[in-house]
Parts: sequence; C-alpha cells; structure tokens
Amino acid sequence: MKILISRTDKIGDVVCTLPLAGALKAWQPACRVGFLCSAHVQPLVAVCANVDEIIVREELEAAGLDRAAERLKKAGFDAVVHVFPVPWIARLCSRARIPLRIGTLRRWYHWLTCNRRVMVKRSGSRLHEAQLNLLLLAPIIGPAGFPLKSIPLLYGLTRVPELHPTLAKCIDPARFNLVLHPGSRGSAPVWPMEHFVDLAARLPSERFNVVLSGNGHEREQIRTAFGVAACRLLPETDLSGLISFIAASDGFVASSTGPAHIAAALGRRVLGIHTDRPPTHPGRWAPVGSRASTVSAPDPADISVEQVLAVIIAWDKKGPQRL
Repeated sequence: MKILISRTDKIGDVVCTLPLAGALKAWQPACRVGFLCSAHVQPLVAVCANVDEIIVREELEAAGLDRAAERLKKAGFDAVVHVFPVPWIARLCSRARIPLRIGTLRRWYHWLTCNRRVMVKRSGSRLHEAQLNLLLLAPIIGPAGFPLKSIPLLYGLTRVPELHPTLAKCIDPARFNLVLHPGSRGSAPVWPMEHFVDLAARLPSERFNVVLSGNGHEREQIRTAFGVAACRLLPETDLSGLISFIAASDGFVASSTGPAHIAAALGRRVLGIHTDRPPTHPGRWAPVGSRASTVSAPDPADISVEQVLAVIIAWDKKGPQRL
C-alpha cells in the first residue's frame, strides 16, 4: 500500500505530523509513505527515515491542477491523509482519483473531495497535536490510541545531515553545549528576550558553551539584546544546518517554536517555555521527546530565570549523554 500524508504548513506542525509515517510503518513495514509538504520544510521531512518520497507543494502549484493530478496519479498512491486541510490539495487528490481520500469531517470541501471523513475536534481537546493528527489514520489502521509516551518512538529522524565545519566550530566537546532560541516568529507568546540574556549571563562559562540561534530579523534582535555577552550566535544557516547542529548539541531552550519540536524529536534535552492558556498551551503544543519538558504560566514573562536555570543545571549534572 502506498500512502500520501499531506501537511504543508510550519516546522512544528510538520514535526507533529511525522509520527503518522512511523505509525504506518509499524502497522505495515512494507508500505510506502509519501509526504506532501512546503518547500521550506522539505529538509526536515528528508531527515525522517519513515518517509519514502517527498512531494513539494510549490512544484504542484507551478504545474497546474491537471498536470499535478497526472503526476499524483502516476505516483500510484492508494490513499491520502489530509492532515492540514487545503482546498486546492483536496481537489487535486480527488482529480488524481486516489482511491482512499481521508480528511476531517469539519471542512465542507472534504464532503466534496474526500470519501472517508474523520471527526477530529482540535479546539478544546485534551490531546496533543501529534495525537490529534494520528486520529486521521483510523480509516487505514483502524481505531488506535497513541499515548503521548509512544510519540518519540514514531519520529524516525535518523537521516541527520553531516555537520558543516563552520557550524562544528561552535561545538565544544569539553562543555555542555546549550542552544538558546529566543524567537518564535509570532507562533505563540514568548519568554522575554531580556530573560534569555539574564539566563545566559548566569550560566557558568566553564561548564556551558551557550550558542544563540535565530534566523532573519531575529538575528539582529539577538545581536542588539546580547551585545558582547560571552556566547556565540550560530552562523546563519539553512534548515538542514540547523537540524544537524541541534543534533550535535546537548540541550535546547526556547518558547513554543518549531526548532524546539525538532530538538525533542532528535532526543535532545529540551525545555519549552509556554503560556498555559489555549490554544498554545503545553497540553496541545509541548515538545514531545524522551528528554523534553516544559514550564508554563498564563504569561511566559512570569516564569523566572531561576526556574529555567534550575532545569539546565540539573541537565549538566547528568552529563551530555549525546545519543
């Protein structure tokens, strides 16, 4: 059986969707899994060993509906799972006559384009985003509950690119390599930049190698806030480079943001700093990993530097333990 998973939005959303590929491989190891994603997250999907084929949304859009439908038809997919509902993609898969087309019951256009519809109510749910996504597999693998602790086993992020020498210079094997990622690109309320600055200043430099990460306009904000602080700003890199650097690090601290989900999926120590208010509370959007944790408050600014510092110091006492 050949199954296409469609999720074309942001990094964190895609990380929370990759467990579907792992669940399908666990259900039927011989099945083939395709993933339809946006170009900017293609390097992330490429790291997942459970994905056999990647289709880029922008390439389909450039081809136009008829040619794109012909491409999907030739690919021979038996089923498509619309995890992130997009009307054009739903219409495309219907035009390609993919036999089993699964979508949420709560989108009117899925009544016209999908032949199996699943009730997934995200608002107010107590389930994590990854668990909600997995509900959409029911028409293929049957009704199956996935406890949160099972999610890390389903990521499959094992095809990590080799660390570029420029980025490797930012890793110190003699110290705990801690990545601080202050930005979130507006996806959720953030821990204030000044708290990150204070945190970096309190970490003993003989034990911690602190590396700051951020792209685009975030880099200038970081430079301005940190000034000449004794920590490095990671050289500007693409998503593949960021993934390889996170995999080489020992710990990662951020607000609710995509790179925190990547770090958790890679098995790094992660501390997510969240609001505990919907819709971005930890119950729905915490980074899920074997060594991931969160701290939360109605306003992340009320989370003290001492709280975060205590978690990091405890990490260091356990040693790097890179996997």
